[in-house]
Amino acid sequence: MKNYLIVGQGLAGTAIANRLLKTGKSFDLIDLPKKSSSSKLASGLWNPIVLKRMKWVWKGEEMMEELPSYYAALERLTNSDFVHKENIYRVFSSLEEQNNWHALTDNPLFKKFLDPKILSGDELVVNAPHGLGRVLHTGWIETEKMLEAFAKLLLEKRSLIQDDFYYSQLTHEGDFWIYNNQRYSRVIFCEGYLAGSENPWFNYLPFSPTKGETLLVSKGGSPLEEIIHKGHFLLPQKDGTYKAGATYNWNEVNEDTTEKSKEELFQHVHSIQKAHWSIIDQRAGVRPNVKDRRPLIGQHPKEKSLYIFNGLGSRGVLITPWLSKVFVEFLENNGSLPAEADIKRYESLLDLS
Repeated sequence: MKNYLIVGQGLAGTAIANRLLKTGKSFDLIDLPKKSSSSKLASGLWNPIVLKRMKWVWKGEEMMEELPSYYAALERLTNSDFVHKENIYRVFSSLEEQNNWHALTDNPLFKKFLDPKILSGDELVVNAPHGLGRVLHTGWIETEKMLEAFAKLLLEKRSLIQDDFYYSQLTHEGDFWIYNNQRYSRVIFCEGYLAGSENPWFNYLPFSPTKGETLLVSKGGSPLEEIIHKGHFLLPQKDGTYKAGATYNWNEVNEDTTEKSKEELFQHVHSIQKAHWSIIDQRAGVRPNVKDRRPLIGQHPKEKSLYIFNGLGSRGVLITPWLSKVFVEFLENNGSLPAEADIKRYESLLDLS
């Protein structure tokens, strides 16, 4: 019998499996590599500040403290390189935004991350009549490369099952669960937004899935080397292309690309720099957002050996290093979960009779 079955890789499943490897616990992770996921489509950006509203991210200090060592160790473990430490440049839409930026640079919480110097658009060769602000200690992860490297590691350890997961085939007998004739003490669901509609144990949770689309584009002329945020982001890739995104759509929960989002993002690209831009690819995914914008983690109220680690939304790269550490401490050492993320807050939605 193995200690755990983890359902779904993505950023969430990868983080939990990575933590469990360090504890020496036995597990299988089941995931279909060809399946689309929001993790594979993510920009990979990390940044503890919500740039549209200039607000501090929930638990941002804890996340930023854990993030550097987590990803550095994961690079070493997988013998890969996918971490890129780069500043993000926010385009101001008005002088008022400039003033707000200056005010925040005196705030002890923000001052470490916000450069007080205002840059001109000419300095970066971008369209920014009101200037730009530089966010420090940020960067991005090549998420797809990271997930593939970790999957390769799990295959070598015979801990990865590359297949679809079928809820109906997971059965409970006594003190263990059985799947594919293998016994497990506990099951952790990390399958993303589908948990809200398909998972028979956790579908009571208030997921609010959000579709997002990105463009992969190229340009003529001199390269643009900086990460630019202007409502959406424009992220230079290592192969000379650029990723633009992402859109938000709460009305269409599917992975189909749309002309509307393509036009929106292509206009965004042109608004940053006048150049000959060409579209290479367009992709769509669904984020596992939650109505109260907090993760969904914890133990099932009735089936005590079932757990969920989900609802990471659009900041999975930032949140998983810290939250996975907290969660595995909860699993293995009876640690506490943050009340804002613990699914106990939604027990009233489940019939416990």
